[in-house]
Amino acid sequence: MNNSKQPADFLSPKFLRAVFILFMAVAAAPEAGRSAPAELETARKHAAQAQAFIEAYYDQVILPRKTPTQTYEARKMRLSAWAEAEKALRILEAHRAEKKGLIISDRLLAGNCRLIMVDTDRPAMQDEKDREAILQTALAEFSELRELDPKNPAALAGLIEIHRLRLDRAAGLAELGEAGGRVSASTVLALSAGRFLMEMEDPESALSWIRKAEGGPDYRVHLYLAAALHMSGDGEGAKREARSALRLRPSCEAASFLIEHIEAYDAARRGRSPGHRGSRHLLAAGVAFEQRGDHSLSIHFFEKSVEAMPGDARALYLL
Repeated sequence: MNNSKQPADFLSPKFLRAVFILFMAVAAAPEAGRSAPAELETARKHAAQAQAFIEAYYDQVILPRKTPTQTYEARKMRLSAWAEAEKALRILEAHRAEKKGLIISDRLLAGNCRLIMVDTDRPAMQDEKDREAILQTALAEFSELRELDPKNPAALAGLIEIHRLRLDRAAGLAELGEAGGRVSASTVLALSAGRFLMEMEDPESALSWIRKAEGGPDYRVHLYLAAALHMSGDGEGAKREARSALRLRPSCEAASFLIEHIEAYDAARRGRSPGHRGSRHLLAAGVAFEQRGDHSLSIHFFEKSVEAMPGDARALYLL
């Protein structure tokens, strides 16, 4: 008896309405397919530009204290990174609101854009509340992505960056300890962990993480190794890695300056004047002593740099 009623059920108004709704959804799909990828592709291009600018910014600073080698260039890169990250985030969030969601890779992009905006100290953030609100949103995003895929190195890298920006040593170490051997050390994760640990003044642990990314063609691995080796007191090893970074990226100002920084410090420590190398070498000596906490000698070399090159914006900025 039930079998005899089945054909009538397929012609019921409820069934026909469901078919009509499905037909309309399929008919509308091509239009949505044309618009959504275009806007997301634009957002991805802005995010890629923001990442390129933030990398260029770190080419202009000496880790871990972000001492600038070229103040004007570093500032220009920071502002450009912030502007591109904000453009990307605006598009991604509009798409999320309209289309009810983003795929995982785009959610990672949105989280990274927020971190770039905080890392560059965007001009619109006038107080700590703005900064913390952005970090809190990023934390929720990366935490949820980590729960969806506990082995996702990009999600863990995002969480480590948040703890670095918050200067939260305990939380960052807990994340790295919990990850252990369960998360593959991608270059992004290795560098995020390395930079976090350098800023927490733990160069030995930083080296162990950065070395997990060795073997690839990424100049940043050598640059971060150089910074960590320099922090740990291995000047020759730091210069060797800095030269490797320069071979891969000749425009990396931070690697070039780090070599001069080490040589100037060694010369000054032995009582030899680095003045024969000019204002830049004097500046490098000043930076070296400043990073080691010897402020009287750092001021002395900054003043000498200004004497050798009056109006030197970098030395005046550091003074």
